Amino acid sequence: GSFEGIAYAASKAGLDQFTKSLALELGNANIRVNGVAPGRIETPFRRQRAGQYFDFMLEQTPVGRLGTADEVANAVAFLSSRICSFITGETVTVSGGLSTVFLKHVNPDPLSRLGRHENDSGLS
Repeated sequence: GSFEGIAYAASKAGLDQFTKSLALELGNANIRVNGVAPGRIETPFRRQRAGQYFDFMLEQTPVGRLGTADEVANAVAFLSSRICSFITGETVTVSGGLSTVFLKHVNPDPLSRLGRHENDSGLS
């Protein structure tokens, strides 16, 4: 999931299921289908977009750093190699462990997006 990222999260889930379904359809033709889901990867755009939250972003990642494009490419090369001949329909997450933890940052007041607050009367 992704806080305030419903469309993004749904798209990611759709790609994961697309990968699985295509693997089912093409498996008999000995065609493997796998996906790679990059986590937070070091790019000029990422650093600029993160701004003041860059250090916070690093704290959230178990390995304490962003990934590199080469690390994502290595996952693609691995899945494309013959040593993976029995792997199909999978999505490999290259996230430095980020996908294994619940983010420490959650919206403390999720109803605020709706113009309401948790302590409003009438909410139980």
